[in-house]
Amino acid sequence: MKFPQPVLKVLLLAGVVLAVVSWSSRPVAPKPHKVRLARLVIDPTQLAHYKVLLREGVETAMQKEPGVLALYAVFEKKRPNHLTILEMYADEAAYQAHMGVVKQIGENRRLRESLYWLNSYN
Repeated sequence: MKFPQPVLKVLLLAGVVLAVVSWSSRPVAPKPHKVRLARLVIDPTQLAHYKVLLREGVETAMQKEPGVLALYAVFEKKRPNHLTILEMYADEAAYQAHMGVVKQIGENRRLRESLYWLNSYN
């Protein structure tokens, strides 16, 4: 089967356009996120107060700090003053910005006194 020259040019051009469109629409690999795991032990006498501060802090961070993707706090069933916090940030800059806020909050004497132990994994 023989095609006229203009039809071949159109088919060739259409093939090139399709190749470019399909190449440019490939999913881009997501940027790596910053993930942090923190384990804390809270003074049992300060636990109720700490839970209030934690809830307020998580809500504020999720609403007002760009780049904070997730903050999950899980308390152990058998040791209710032990908790693990999973933190996910868009990037290192978002993590550093959040740590600046946490440092300011950590200057609260009552909060500082409620923490017995902190261990974090980056």
